[in-house]
Amino acid sequence: MSLVKTIFFFVFVALSASMFAQDIPDINQIDDPQEQINLLIKKAKPYTRSNPDSARYYYQIGLKIAQKKANPIQEARMLRIIAKSFYTQRQYDTCLILAQRAIDISEKENDYKGLISAYIRKGYVGYFSDDYVNASLNFQKTIDYAVLVKDTGRMVNGYILVGGCQYQIGKYPEALNAFQSALHLGELTKNLKIQAKALNNIGNIQDELKNYNLALSYLQQAVDIKNKLGDVKGATDTRENMATVYSKTKQYDRALEQYKSILRYKRENKEDAGVSITLMNIGYIYEKLGKLQSALEHYSESLKILYRIDDSKNLAVCLNNIGDIYYALGKYQQAIDSSKKSLEIGKKLNIKSSVKSTALSLTNSYVKRRDFKQAYYYHVLYSDMKDSLFNEESAKVLQEMETKYQTEKKQQEIEKQNLLIDKQQAQSRSQRIMLMAMLGGLILVILIAIQVFRGYKQKKKANALLSSKNAEIEEKNLFLNEANIEISQKKAEIEEKNLNIMDSIRYAKRIQQTILPRDVFIEKNLPQSFILYKPKDIVSGDFYWAERVANRIFIAAVDCTGHGVPGAFVSIVGYNSLNRTVMEFKLTKPGEILNKLNDLVVDTFVRHSDSDIKDGMDMSLLTIDQDTGAIEFAGAQNPLYIVNAEGLVEIKGNKQPIGSSLEAKYFDNHVVDAQKGDMLYLFSDGYIDQFGGPKGKKFMRKRFKEILQSIHQMDVQTQKLHLDNTIKDWMKDEDQLDDILVIGIRV
Repeated sequence: MSLVKTIFFFVFVALSASMFAQDIPDINQIDDPQEQINLLIKKAKPYTRSNPDSARYYYQIGLKIAQKKANPIQEARMLRIIAKSFYTQRQYDTCLILAQRAIDISEKENDYKGLISAYIRKGYVGYFSDDYVNASLNFQKTIDYAVLVKDTGRMVNGYILVGGCQYQIGKYPEALNAFQSALHLGELTKNLKIQAKALNNIGNIQDELKNYNLALSYLQQAVDIKNKLGDVKGATDTRENMATVYSKTKQYDRALEQYKSILRYKRENKEDAGVSITLMNIGYIYEKLGKLQSALEHYSESLKILYRIDDSKNLAVCLNNIGDIYYALGKYQQAIDSSKKSLEIGKKLNIKSSVKSTALSLTNSYVKRRDFKQAYYYHVLYSDMKDSLFNEESAKVLQEMETKYQTEKKQQEIEKQNLLIDKQQAQSRSQRIMLMAMLGGLILVILIAIQVFRGYKQKKKANALLSSKNAEIEEKNLFLNEANIEISQKKAEIEEKNLNIMDSIRYAKRIQQTILPRDVFIEKNLPQSFILYKPKDIVSGDFYWAERVANRIFIAAVDCTGHGVPGAFVSIVGYNSLNRTVMEFKLTKPGEILNKLNDLVVDTFVRHSDSDIKDGMDMSLLTIDQDTGAIEFAGAQNPLYIVNAEGLVEIKGNKQPIGSSLEAKYFDNHVVDAQKGDMLYLFSDGYIDQFGGPKGKKFMRKRFKEILQSIHQMDVQTQKLHLDNTIKDWMKDEDQLDDILVIGIRV
């Protein structure tokens, strides 16, 4: 909404409310302003959906009464109601302006319930405008204020909405966390409806993560609760999700059993749209089972319903499915007839994925008919659609990457924005005073200008239309030729950029590998040792460092901020700084080395930068005097484990990282009491934090300690192999979460 429209709305409220009040005699008989406002809201209710403009007629009078009586709580209330009215008409810009005004007033009045309502309205606007980042931030605000007023219902609703936003941008761990919080609150309050909703959402996310057994477990719990509540429709919807998971895991008999039960329910309740979709799903299962005639019967029954309810999108899908069945039965002309109908609808609706799949089906059918001219024609169409979808998918991937980057960046900017908002609000108050003085004359000028401009624009439009029509055809032909050339160029550019990026990352890997200690150096100086090193990406944020000065061996396990390319950059800074501590500054004590390393890293990332970079590293560092056998240790966040026949001893590092802030840090130096044959272990947190196992949970420190105690008497290379196989078995189908580094040394 433009500034002029917004100004006009508020002036309309200020100038007309008193006149409108004369048309509502009931108000003049009520003295209490709040009761007057309640009466106006009651009168507006019948028009809320059928005639929003009429509803706003009453709301605007209520807003004027609240302003006139200096009642800010009621003023904010009316602003929220008017904002909702614009929201229902999808006039989102106006809705946001009004909601923000309500927030400004409610914040001054500490009206937390009002703030919850206003922020949730802003959140809905963001969600339905596909701005999931801002939507999530606004929904989180509703949770914060709901906590203050101990409103469990609003807290749960907030968590559900935040989870939905995180799901939309692919941040599944954050979405899971939100839904699990909602589930926890539902269990605390014994609210079965909330529990069912949260369990259903968690099951859908586990499905997206391909944790199918977990997905089925959560979905079944949701079904059980919905059945207990008597929510048959809700249970049916969730069972349909379960049937989809059964289909994905090729449990076709179980999927078919679910779909048939769902079909009976939908037929009984005359849900034609739902019946048609379920029939197609059953047809798909029969097709997978090789029962082509049964598949054709169900597709055909679905087709009749889709024609009746005029569902063109699903009609295209169903027709193409029928074409595929005819193709499989060897009835190629019938396959062509059905696929052509599907293609016509797909083109009309501009559904490129449907056009692509149908064009491929037609290509195959014409090849079987040996009509290679038509087969070539549809193959070209298939290739064009495939390239077009590839370009759209590439743009979508780039947009998703940008969204994730902006999500992480947004939180860092919020505090700065809040300060700016406070300043702008102060300026806005003074500007409003000036505006109100100018508005009377301005409105009159605007109304005259609108009438003059409208007449001029209509005349100009009529004159321009004739000339533009002639040029439009030539321009479209030229545009199509240019667009084809540009698409080919863009495709080549994307492929070239992807290749260049991967080449650069692989070259970075070679650079990083050159800074790691060579195997020959480790074998010569620490023959009874192993290093398990598993980067998450091509390059790593974890690295190991070893050096020898005179009779003293230095070895460290280092975990830098992040992983991949950012972590690799930090690792190079850490490697160079560690070398300087022992070579340039001649330090030998681990505690002194970490103190100096902290200064060097801070100097690199903080003192010489104007940004709020918080890069640093966690690490554990050992020194071994090969003449005396003396061992010393210092740690930044990470510990040292000593394992022998008597058990495991942990020497903890200081609870502070290297770098990250200008604050001075000092690290303790520990003399290690270890006997010959004892095993010393240094490690990053990647092994411990890895998700996996039967329940998809972290490996955890306790399990890691138990493994070390069970393998410490093995030779070091067998220990390495055992640790590697253990983490692989734990991960199974899970992706590696972080870089993994474990160093073992036998004294």
